[in-house]
Amino acid sequence: MLYKADHVYSHIPMPRKAGTCTRVPFYINTIRSEPGTLWTCTVLLDNSHVYHKSREQWVKQDHVTSVIFANVETLDKLEDVLIRAQAALLHPTQHWQDFVTCPMSAIERIQGVDFSLCQVRVVITAPDVPTLAFYDLPGLFHQTSSTKQDYLPRLVRSMVSEYISAPKAIILLVTPMNNDPENSAAAGLIRNLKAEDRAMAVLTKPDRLETGVPLDAWREILDGQAFQVKHGYYVTKQPSQQQLNQRLSRQGAIDSETQFFANQEPWSTDLIHHHARFGIDSIQEELSALLFDAIKLNLPIMDEKIHRRIYDIDDQLRCIPDRLSDEEASRRVTQLLNKVAQELRYVLHGDYPRTECINKWKSTAVDKLKTSLTMTKPQLNVLGAHNETIELSSDDDTDDDDDSSISSPTKKRPASSFKKLTLSPPKKQKMSPQKSESEVPDLEPYSMTPAKLNQIKLSVHADGLRDSIDPRAITEITRPAIDKWNVHVSEFLTSTYSVVNEHLRSLFEEVLVRYNTAPIATELPEEAEKFLEQMIKVVAQDAISTLTARQRTPMMVLDDEKFAEAVTREADLINKSRRKVLIKRYFDNLDKQSGKKTNDKDRKIKGEKLTAGDLQEPFRSEIKLLATANAALSTSIDHFIDHIVIQTRYALQRCADEESGLVARLEAEWKTAAKRQALLEVDQKQAEKRDELMKEKAKLEEAQRTLAAVL
Repeated sequence: MLYKADHVYSHIPMPRKAGTCTRVPFYINTIRSEPGTLWTCTVLLDNSHVYHKSREQWVKQDHVTSVIFANVETLDKLEDVLIRAQAALLHPTQHWQDFVTCPMSAIERIQGVDFSLCQVRVVITAPDVPTLAFYDLPGLFHQTSSTKQDYLPRLVRSMVSEYISAPKAIILLVTPMNNDPENSAAAGLIRNLKAEDRAMAVLTKPDRLETGVPLDAWREILDGQAFQVKHGYYVTKQPSQQQLNQRLSRQGAIDSETQFFANQEPWSTDLIHHHARFGIDSIQEELSALLFDAIKLNLPIMDEKIHRRIYDIDDQLRCIPDRLSDEEASRRVTQLLNKVAQELRYVLHGDYPRTECINKWKSTAVDKLKTSLTMTKPQLNVLGAHNETIELSSDDDTDDDDDSSISSPTKKRPASSFKKLTLSPPKKQKMSPQKSESEVPDLEPYSMTPAKLNQIKLSVHADGLRDSIDPRAITEITRPAIDKWNVHVSEFLTSTYSVVNEHLRSLFEEVLVRYNTAPIATELPEEAEKFLEQMIKVVAQDAISTLTARQRTPMMVLDDEKFAEAVTREADLINKSRRKVLIKRYFDNLDKQSGKKTNDKDRKIKGEKLTAGDLQEPFRSEIKLLATANAALSTSIDHFIDHIVIQTRYALQRCADEESGLVARLEAEWKTAAKRQALLEVDQKQAEKRDELMKEKAKLEEAQRTLAAVL
């Protein structure tokens, strides 16, 4: 980065104002383009600060906002644009677009600020310019014409300090020879910042030597004995303002300068031995050497940046497929399908390393199905003097004295139709009328009163003994629970579809990363969804048949010993909850007879010692019947879950089958060369992006080869 580069060095006509060369920072970036390309220039406004008019203060923003002020087609139009761009920044309370086309005379009449901390950025691309970036900054000064402007020297000094403090900046110090060098504020700032090692100085206006400054003083400066900077002092004779107004060419400026140093004293006499430091060509030669040394020090860093950029480009190119021939397209589609088939087997079989899909399916869909079906088992509802409801719970930590609540009698439910078992894949939610109460399935656990249980027992065998249990009674009790299974199976299959489809989409995104904008990235997931839905529907049809059979067929017990254990467990659950209610009723009756109230502590201690005979359970037969029904239902639930899970797992694995699975179907449907070519077709924007990346990569690789030769 260069600080203070004049228009002659950069070939750019910078705006001038009495007392200063520029009043805002100018950032100039020249970029060498390919031979034969046109000269282009873009002028931007980089708004890094906001001006508060009430406080006359610039405040730095967190983020720089940039706008394109103008695009310039020829060099002769650039100066006018730069003057307007500078004026736009010097009038921060007005919109910048006001300065794009308004007359120059109007710009001069508008009152603005004296300096701006925001910068004008000039980006020039041409085949005859070096790739270079530099700043042209306002000159420093000590005094202003008004006490109201006393803050300006500090403002400009602070701004310049921020720029030249950059450790890699090459500073080009410009000192006019019509001023005493001891009064150079810029030179003093460089010394204060200890930046002399990065500085090179240029003496301007040699035709206007300061009266009273001995020639020996300038000789000492040129000899490096006074006001020292590491890279020494040079002298240039710039065009006058009149010559600039006449659009003097660069070559004309160089010729005029050469004639001046060859013919004017003391440059052609007393100071002739410094002639190697006179003129623009000498300055440019020294600057070129400084830039070369600076670049050479940064070559390893540049090489690393180029390497990282090439890596980034390759990463982007992997996501943009080439335009392929029919043969290559067919080969790549086959390759992709083979990859999909392999990964599909891992995912749907739950094999390492892709176990997450099946594991998630087990922990969500399967576990929820087990819980939902278990919750369909009936509860015992005892409607007696205390309106008691017995909750079937295995929770041992409940200490409540009153475990009863009011429950309505069991509603009469219409017979379920398992043909309505459906698979509903998740879709975008749409507003729909609220369903009536009759349309909403009743999925709450139902309860049965002792009277209802007794009625069922007598209805199937009127002459039976009190404790005898007829299998038909078990079927009658469990049928309402089985009626609800179709809804839970539908939820299970829908959840299965969602989990598997989610993992398949992630798999396809991974496999098709290079083709994420090609039609195959859309068609493959869609075809997979259709195939998966078909497989799940096969399971749904099997579930309909199984549910119908379980509803119409009396339950059978194949292992009497295990079934007896299950009945005991169910009876224990009912009796445990029932005992709490019986103990409460026992002490309530005791208190009523004695007229005394038994405290909670005594109720708990004495209640633990009460026997079944003390509590006089009146519903032993009904509890046994319900426990037997729930044991039969639990056995049926286990068998049904095993069946439906196995069928579902088999259906998922069929999706990955080599002969009849998804990939086999796609190979048949995508067999033509035209279809495979269309599947990998890239859109025009992606193709243009690939071309741009390839061109950039070629330039970077050329730069790498050049750096390798130097390093």
